[in-house]
Amino acid sequence: MSDRPRLGISACLLGQPVRYNAGHKRDDWLVDVLGPLVEWVAVCPEVEAGFGTPRETMQLVGKGSAGVALLTLGVACWRARDDTDSRATTGLVSAMSLYNAGVCAVLLYAAWVAKLSAVGLWPVAVAHAGLAAWCLASLAPRRLTG
Repeated sequence: MSDRPRLGISACLLGQPVRYNAGHKRDDWLVDVLGPLVEWVAVCPEVEAGFGTPRETMQLVGKGSAGVALLTLGVACWRARDDTDSRATTGLVSAMSLYNAGVCAVLLYAAWVAKLSAVGLWPVAVAHAGLAAWCLASLAPRRLTG
């Protein structure tokens, strides 16, 4: 194992013929300039899922909807922040806490077990851990003062 950082990358960007048309999208800068500095972990989800090359083209349906759903949940939680007695609010905040803890767990797995690295991996993992903690803290019973 080398001392170079391991980075995940789409196999087609390294020049592997894994695209739907058995072609590739080799990126010379990634391969020739950045390549000697890192250890690439080439991934092609379609090939790993058993789709051959060449294969029929696929169309992603609903891409981007997960981001919209999360944004909507975040806005709903923010709007319900003062409604501490509602079971709906508790459900919303619980869902956001579970989501953030799950994302944090996946990122930590990627860093520690899969030994992958990326520029934003640790800041994003810490941010999601903080958000999960904040959600859990907001679910704690509040003490009345005054």
